[in-house]
Amino acid sequence: MTYPLTTFPTIITNPDGTTAGVPIPGPPFTDAEKEVIQLALDGESLFENPVEGPIENAIGALGVLAGRLGYLNSDNGGIPPVPNYFPLYEQLDSLIEDVQFIASQLSDLFRPHTARISGASGGQFYDEPDGELYGFNALQGIASAYNSAKDAMRAEDDPVVDNYSIHFSAILSSGQNLVNDIISFAGRNGLSINGLFLGFTPRDDGSYDFDPSRVELTASDVSGLESLAEGYEFWQRAVVNRDNKALSDSVEYLEKYSRGNMVLSMNKDEYFGGRLLKEIETEELANKLADVEII
Repeated sequence: MTYPLTTFPTIITNPDGTTAGVPIPGPPFTDAEKEVIQLALDGESLFENPVEGPIENAIGALGVLAGRLGYLNSDNGGIPPVPNYFPLYEQLDSLIEDVQFIASQLSDLFRPHTARISGASGGQFYDEPDGELYGFNALQGIASAYNSAKDAMRAEDDPVVDNYSIHFSAILSSGQNLVNDIISFAGRNGLSINGLFLGFTPRDDGSYDFDPSRVELTASDVSGLESLAEGYEFWQRAVVNRDNKALSDSVEYLEKYSRGNMVLSMNKDEYFGGRLLKEIETEELANKLADVEII
């Protein structure tokens, strides 16, 4: 005894004896539109994270920078002969920690956040939630619905407002500029800090030649650089938190918006929903519904 998969016939016979396929309701896609959808059906990624590459570059540069600052922070077997270099000895502990923390934040906070809101990570489609924070598919739907809902509630003479892009700041100009600024802070290759050369020239074998006379960083620069680094720490958190707050605010708004739409639907149903509504509505709601034209 077998129990095969049950399917219904898909061919119908017309009164004139001809046959045809059963009409199945569905969206009427053009061939070009079908090709776009087919990319997704074929498992193509479709998206790329615009800051993923720069984040990796920033992490690499910050790693080199921390190592070079660590070298300047040690005596390396002798007192260097130049005035700029010796005062840095044991003065860079906090700055090195800041540089390392910026890198760890990029890796552990900013990169996964941008993957979630861009739908892409490592060249692959990425649609993973982060706790109560939705993955890309749901986030895109919420952002679009929120933008439409806010526009629907806009007064006729109010200007149109973009309530969509606020969910994606970390992968748009704010995030791109932030990561690029961090890369510049790390000298793009970690051999300078905020434009101050550290005296190291890379060799072909991956080691470095060091010329203490070329060190531009001085002890008086350190506190300012620490403040700048702390700013990059702050702004990573701020941009991520801003995106996430936009999401939570949108979900809350849409829940209330849908409740209002539900009330309007109930009000139109004179036999069932409308009767229930008369029993449970507040006086304020009843007064507002009195002005609603039922079509």
